[in-house]
Amino acid sequence: MVIIVFGLPGTGKSLLAEQLAGTFGANYINTDIIREKNELQGQYDEESKHLVYKLMMEEMSVFLEDKKDVIIDGTFHRKDYRHQFRDEAETFGQKIFFIHMKASDESVKKRMSIDREHSEADYEVYLKLKEAFDQDHESQLTFWSDRMKLEEMIEKVLEVGRSDFGVSIERDW
Repeated sequence: MVIIVFGLPGTGKSLLAEQLAGTFGANYINTDIIREKNELQGQYDEESKHLVYKLMMEEMSVFLEDKKDVIIDGTFHRKDYRHQFRDEAETFGQKIFFIHMKASDESVKKRMSIDREHSEADYEVYLKLKEAFDQDHESQLTFWSDRMKLEEMIEKVLEVGRSDFGVSIERDW
């Protein structure tokens, strides 16, 4: 099983992804942690971003080769990154389950005023990425983290997960 929790900074991706990793006993991959491990903090040019996603995909592939479940947490602001991960997972016979996290600008601004572990993003970064974010219909679930409790989101993922994460469901909870 592969779940990608994606969306703009400050939308609650990491909180949900960490909880899902614990719930499913899955391995957790996070762009900010990959960036730290590879001393890429502060480097957000296209080449550095590409390298971070390449390293994440390599880590995902190792887990999938060992038949281990993976929860991936990242902005995935470009749909081609999402498609590359989907295609790579399929080479292992795995489908990816996408969860798109959203929150109002006001909620994100408030969250960004608090120091967050691993994340370097601030509200200005959020606004820049919001302009550049590629929309597509890849996500099976879309959650507004400022409208739902974490427990409700997890329950919805479990509900959909009962169908083996292979069902394409477009819902805006």
